[in-house]
Amino acid sequence: MCYDVTLGQGEIGETDSPGVLFSGAMGPCIAIGIYDPNNRKGYMMHESNAHVNLDVPNFLENVMKETIIDDLINWVAGGGIDSED
Repeated sequence: MCYDVTLGQGEIGETDSPGVLFSGAMGPCIAIGIYDPNNRKGYMMHESNAHVNLDVPNFLENVMKETIIDDLINWVAGGGIDSED
């Protein structure tokens, strides 16, 4: 399943190395990228309402089903959340 994946808002993707996962226009959104060097697989989500829904915990739970947590490399990028939320 090696291919490049471009994620839009609210999307989740995965690919095998040397495929690339990418997204942009974070604004208030966040992106979480996880790479498992053991199985050479990457996972990523671009989420707009991470502070008010269960998409992030569900994404992480699904990744953990396929990986060994001690070996993961993680990246998080994103904009701001309204301080009133």
